[in-house]
Amino acid sequence: MRVWIALALIGLLAGVARAEDDNKPMDDDAYVQSQLDAKLPQFERDRVTILQAAKVLSDMGHVNIYVENAALVAGGYDLEKTPVFVSAKGITVRECINRTVKSFENPKAPLRWVVESGVVILSTAADQNWAAIPEAAGKYGQTDAFKAENVIASVDFDGVRLEEAMKLLHDQGINLFVHWQALADLQIDRHNKITLQLTRVRPKTAMQLLIRRLAGPKGEVSYTIYDNVWVISTPKDLIKQLTVWGWRVQNIEDQQSANKLANVLDDVTFTGKEFGSAIEDLGRMADTTMDVNWPSVKDAGVERDTQVAFSVKQVKLSTALDLMLTEVSGTEKQLDYTAKDNTVHVSMKREPEKPATRPTAVKPKTATGVDKH
Repeated sequence: MRVWIALALIGLLAGVARAEDDNKPMDDDAYVQSQLDAKLPQFERDRVTILQAAKVLSDMGHVNIYVENAALVAGGYDLEKTPVFVSAKGITVRECINRTVKSFENPKAPLRWVVESGVVILSTAADQNWAAIPEAAGKYGQTDAFKAENVIASVDFDGVRLEEAMKLLHDQGINLFVHWQALADLQIDRHNKITLQLTRVRPKTAMQLLIRRLAGPKGEVSYTIYDNVWVISTPKDLIKQLTVWGWRVQNIEDQQSANKLANVLDDVTFTGKEFGSAIEDLGRMADTTMDVNWPSVKDAGVERDTQVAFSVKQVKLSTALDLMLTEVSGTEKQLDYTAKDNTVHVSMKREPEKPATRPTAVKPKTATGVDKH
């Protein structure tokens, strides 16, 4: 009887240990290196494609493998075809990856792989842009939601629309705001399809690889973290946004209004709602009056029926308002707001008027050759 109890306890402790391991992030360089040195008992796959081989190796080796699709396609690789036979036994995960890569390799565009941010990234030798996606310049808040110990259990996007991928991340507690107007010139919109499979990664890793998947290794897409929200846009546009959000803080004229704007809202979700209704809803959520100067707002190209579609949780009223105004107006013709006596006044941002040029006073010259007597 004691033996059975002991075995049961051992099994229980082993289960607890496995559960703890399942909660640890896999995007850790030390962890990945240890996995790469582990041996695989058998790896044998007949007629697999590059993407299929990467998926199998990722599962068997317990590492995340990211294939830089855009780079490989540019190098002449067919990701869905070019099947090969791969067979290996009793070798390390590292050697298995090397052999698999060599079996696919096109001499005109050699393949290379590297571990970056705890992820095995496969690309071409000519397109090794391993540097992390740059964050936007400027001061922003790093919040508890993005500490290193937080882990996303699974990112499983298999040709889903970007809009749906954002919803799936939102359901896992990740706040996302994409400035679609800024990304339009890069041919990125809500309907772009995305494929990305990752297991037990931290938010920063997931976001960096999501952005790389959207725009390729050299794409002009970046991000910043603003009050618990990942804001994705172009680097140039993000700098503009940070500047705008910074000077709006100076428009709060009393402590009561400052307190209201600092209140945290549980859930702000708009799915294609008209701006006129959405701004009223935001006021009701925060028990604050929203006063919109519609003629002025119209000058910025914003109408009452301009669509608003974004979803964030646990953000300040000021942040929700900043995101909403960016959503409808962009960064070229910014909407502005002031706050006083529990009322937020929204209008188009006006450039400060230049002071009138005052003529320079000229001292009268003293007459010469005049007899003062």
